[in-house]
Amino acid sequence: MTQFHLNSEKQFALPGDAAVFYKSLGWEPLVLPAREKAPKGKWGTAVERSDEDLFFAYEPTSNVGIALGERSGGLIDIDNDWPEASLVSNLVFASYPSFGRATSQNSHRMVRGRLQKNRPFQIPADARDLFGADKDMVLELRGEKLQTMVPPSVHPNGERLRWHNDPRHIPEVDGEELERYAGCVAFLAVILNRYPRGSGNRDNVCLALTGTLVRAGFTDEEIDRWVAHIASLADDEGRDSGALILKDVETPWLREQFARTARWIKPTKDGFTRKDPPSDAATAYLARVGDWKLRFLQGITQSPTMRADGAVLQEPGYDPVSGLLYDPGQTDFPTIPDEPTLEEAKAALSALSRPFREFAFASEADRSVALVAVLTSLVRSMFSAAPLFAIDAPTAGSGKSLLAETIGIITTGHKPAMMSQDKSAEEDEKRLSSVLMAGDQVIVIDNCECDIEGDFLCSMLTQEMVQQRLLGKSEVRRLPTRCLVIATGNRLRFSGDISRRTLHCYLFTGVERPDQRQFDFDPRVEARRDRPLLVTAGLTILRAYLSNGCPCPLDKIGSFEQ
Repeated sequence: MTQFHLNSEKQFALPGDAAVFYKSLGWEPLVLPAREKAPKGKWGTAVERSDEDLFFAYEPTSNVGIALGERSGGLIDIDNDWPEASLVSNLVFASYPSFGRATSQNSHRMVRGRLQKNRPFQIPADARDLFGADKDMVLELRGEKLQTMVPPSVHPNGERLRWHNDPRHIPEVDGEELERYAGCVAFLAVILNRYPRGSGNRDNVCLALTGTLVRAGFTDEEIDRWVAHIASLADDEGRDSGALILKDVETPWLREQFARTARWIKPTKDGFTRKDPPSDAATAYLARVGDWKLRFLQGITQSPTMRADGAVLQEPGYDPVSGLLYDPGQTDFPTIPDEPTLEEAKAALSALSRPFREFAFASEADRSVALVAVLTSLVRSMFSAAPLFAIDAPTAGSGKSLLAETIGIITTGHKPAMMSQDKSAEEDEKRLSSVLMAGDQVIVIDNCECDIEGDFLCSMLTQEMVQQRLLGKSEVRRLPTRCLVIATGNRLRFSGDISRRTLHCYLFTGVERPDQRQFDFDPRVEARRDRPLLVTAGLTILRAYLSNGCPCPLDKIGSFEQ
């Protein structure tokens, strides 16, 4: 039988090999000219060919097509024309094998079923400019009397198609249900296209979106996953694109790692032949919760930090002592001295204070809170608990979010994850849980208008681990809490135990329109530019304090004894 290697650079040796392979699956291959999507001439009548004749019907540069519908056992092509549709399909149609090309991955997904008719989902042609789209077709269900170009064909733009999943396992679906879910994918793709880009916009979108999906008859669990997925794709947490985050391991990714790290073989009459890892192997491995025998990951850091014993972690890679993965990216940090002198510590404090020189701190104590926030963020992983840092002001435009972003940039090199406050404690818990799961080092709850409160937030500030309830399941996920939490707002209010878990930084400009003040520099730009020196300065200050025996210790406070 023709060999197909999912994870090989070249999945098929020749187009003829691919055609014979597809025939073995019960599909009807069609000969397409090089770099073209459609056959030459008529193809309405099936042509019976032996494997040998089929192989030699293809030139080395031919493209390969497949007749859809009953001629290939009810094969249906879910053609995601918009990139947004491909992104949404990655969640909604995740179990359907997909193929695509380098600049348009997962653009096609294959299933078996029976459609009443081929179904296009498109916007009005005169609305293209509104959506910035080069085509009005968002998604199309293609079946009877149609064909589609498949791997290893070469797209007219020169990119080769390849399978992202194994096409030997095509699921069978109900045609009407497929049409219903395809309509949902197209709808969500349009929403994603027009989703307002900016931090914390989920409140403005999710109620209308949720209501529409509820009326369409989808389940609460589906709706919750889809809304969260759309917000994440639109970067509703406000992360920079280069920020490192953690993701759940999925079966296709794990299967690819299996293929990269081991040779998989099967016996034949002549000995052994190579094969791709079976998908069941990855699925079974993921199901062995608690029996993975993997190193524990406490979190990720993008800057040097300190372990619980005060030693500086400045060697990139996984650190078995702290459980941290240190990835500085392309940034080179100077070596932090083990025993800095008093003069070095004073110089470091002066350097660390420089990006904050134009902020209108109400007092030196408020300036100190901002600097402590930076120091805490750099070594948050060494503490089991850390307070909430509240940045407050009497009027908008005082620089609260700017201050929070500058702190985050020094720590990670990127703007921190920005989220809005919800009026529901349950929704706040979901948002905080998702950010904790991503492993963000700094979290900003921006522009708080309601009282800052909640049991989950309290636990985040004082416990090493918190428990997240998974919607629709009787499962609880334990999440590490070693991140810095900042809240910003005008005239902030605190309720319950949050009050004693908070350090307050107050900004007061003394002018009626603080948003109209002019400055000769942007602290975020300066923080990015000087980040290696600023991080080194912060850790130098802390090493100086520790190496001198922690002079002038303050009284300990309950829950924050460290």
